[in-house]
Amino acid sequence: MNYSPLKLYLEVVKLVAVTLMLGLVVKRHEAFTYLVPKKVVKKAFFFLTVFWLGFVADVSNDIYPTEFTKVLDDIIISVALVFGAYLMWSASSPLRESVTPKKLGTLNGEPRIQRGAYLVYASTLKDVLDIVRGRKVLFVTRHPELLQGSNLPYIWVSKIPSRYSVNPTNLHILLHEISKSVDRNTVIVLDALEYLILENGFKSVMKFLTTLKDIVIEKNATLLLVVEKNALDEKERAMLESEFQVLVL
Repeated sequence: MNYSPLKLYLEVVKLVAVTLMLGLVVKRHEAFTYLVPKKVVKKAFFFLTVFWLGFVADVSNDIYPTEFTKVLDDIIISVALVFGAYLMWSASSPLRESVTPKKLGTLNGEPRIQRGAYLVYASTLKDVLDIVRGRKVLFVTRHPELLQGSNLPYIWVSKIPSRYSVNPTNLHILLHEISKSVDRNTVIVLDALEYLILENGFKSVMKFLTTLKDIVIEKNATLLLVVEKNALDEKERAMLESEFQVLVL
């Protein structure tokens, strides 16, 4: 029985599938760059392109077989698979070591706010600490020095590598680190918004915040977004206020 037509058909199906995947990366690259770093998306595009070329060579070999094309597709696909394995390793490596403290601190006192997602304009640290008493607290901050002496855990948003820092452009890592610490008795205080916007743009940060808000709400926790009002334009403030309840202290 001659299986050559079936083999050719399957090769064409694989080629079409990889072509669609490649097209998806091109069309939805902005969405992917929100989930993973832009450099990883570029590497994934390169990987799929090489993979696609391997299937093109495979189909060509079935239609016009030569001694060269018999091995060309295997060479190309082998290179793509090796690169793909490296890509998976490099993409996951930033998450291998957690920056989140294993134990969150709790301030003595009674909670002053109900669980939810709030926006607070230009408050002092003391004001913020007063309203999060009685809950476990995790600060996401540009200014960890302000927390010295409080024994409260924090994630430092900074480009300087350290035990508790996350690069501001790695929003996916920041989201991962925050979300894994959230439970119904947790308050996340984020006071690095202006810096995140500076490094990523408002659109990307807004996507990050809405995703974080959904996680917090789903886990019945609390998110406190502290921001300098004058650092935002009117449209940006309106978008934030449409998602977060403004909390007046």
